[in-house]
Amino acid sequence: MSEPIPGQPLLQLLSSSRMQGSATVRQALELTIGLKLELELATPNRTPAPAPGEVFARVRPPGPGTSWSAPLQLRLLAPLPSTQSPAQASAPQPSPQLPGAATPTSTPPPQPNAAPLPTRPTAEVIALRPIPTLRLLPAQPPPAPLAPPSATLANSETMTRDWLTQQVRLHLPQARALAETLTEWSRRLTTQEAIGTAQPKGQTPAPSTAAVPLNDRLERLISRLPGPSTLTEPGGLQRAVEGSGIWLEARLAQLALTPGALTDASLGEDLKAQLLQFADQIRRHNRDAADTTARTATPAVINAGKALEHETEGMLKQLVSLQLQPLEQETEQPRWVLDLPYRHSGGVGTVQAEIERERRQGEVEEAGWTIRLRLDLAELGPLSIRLTLKGQRLSASLLAERAPTAALLRSRLPLLREQLEARELEVTALHAGQGQTANPTRHPGPLISEQA
Repeated sequence: MSEPIPGQPLLQLLSSSRMQGSATVRQALELTIGLKLELELATPNRTPAPAPGEVFARVRPPGPGTSWSAPLQLRLLAPLPSTQSPAQASAPQPSPQLPGAATPTSTPPPQPNAAPLPTRPTAEVIALRPIPTLRLLPAQPPPAPLAPPSATLANSETMTRDWLTQQVRLHLPQARALAETLTEWSRRLTTQEAIGTAQPKGQTPAPSTAAVPLNDRLERLISRLPGPSTLTEPGGLQRAVEGSGIWLEARLAQLALTPGALTDASLGEDLKAQLLQFADQIRRHNRDAADTTARTATPAVINAGKALEHETEGMLKQLVSLQLQPLEQETEQPRWVLDLPYRHSGGVGTVQAEIERERRQGEVEEAGWTIRLRLDLAELGPLSIRLTLKGQRLSASLLAERAPTAALLRSRLPLLREQLEARELEVTALHAGQGQTANPTRHPGPLISEQA
């Protein structure tokens, strides 16, 4: 339902405009039930004064590009909130202009130090006769001012820091060392203790049907770890670093962006992917074992399965903690810390690695890479290796905690130099000595020394 306001010229409701060529054409507004309007008090332009509950006000649809109507006599269901001073309400207002008349003077812009103008009340038309009747709508709060870019950046950094702190506290306390846990698993396999298959002394072993598949999966996981010979070959070391687990999500993203860039086989060698798959298998095994309607597993198998699940989750938390370290560093130089488990005759060992990309010092100078390796061999003891590569220039430093091992390394330096130069590398420095070897994963940064 719509109609012009009775008793008032239709062309007084000039509330919108449009451009036609170079001229502005005014368009009349017809009041309709449900129409929402902004209100502005006006001085009565005739006598007698409005009755109680009635006001003289200008109206316009909300939004930019609309013009105020001429003063209208309106009825309000509730008193209009005071948003203007009496002087403002009684001050003469310029009458709206009809088409072809001079454009009314616009409201002067607010001064820089002036207080913000109050929000004008908004009302909804609920009746048209005998005079337009409006219902005031709840006031809407003014939009919050946009934060300056510096404040937005600071807020984003704070949110990132809070998220990192939350993730560190979630994963780091329950993290389990990879090599020690995998070595324990290897020991259990040799003694048939992996999932409770060991029997009391004097009894014939009788592993449950639920235990055998998990033993097979556990043995397969350990057998897929690289051997020492793989880590001493450049291509094998590269594959081990790529499959260390800390880049799994990045590799999946690469696969999504470039289908075919990675094969299922290469992703299957990723340590985190293997642990995630193994964790899922253990959970399903434990659910089946705990099924009271068809329980076939012994209590030992159930308890060992729960222990395996807890240990697997601990190793996954260790990998997540290593993934968080680069995000925690307050430096522009990217840095990654990772563990490279490998299998040997005595169980499972680990090479602890730290990879850092040095910041370029100029437009001409190439960015360098530094890698620090630490390993503990039964025959040689703890070793630390530092390699720095810039372009084709390489410097290397080897450090051993045992004096005989340091002497052995010094005697092999000429052979090492020859092998490096055979790969078209310019060896700028080569050193071997004795001293304490640092653990790359024990970084003194905020990740380890966070406050409670």
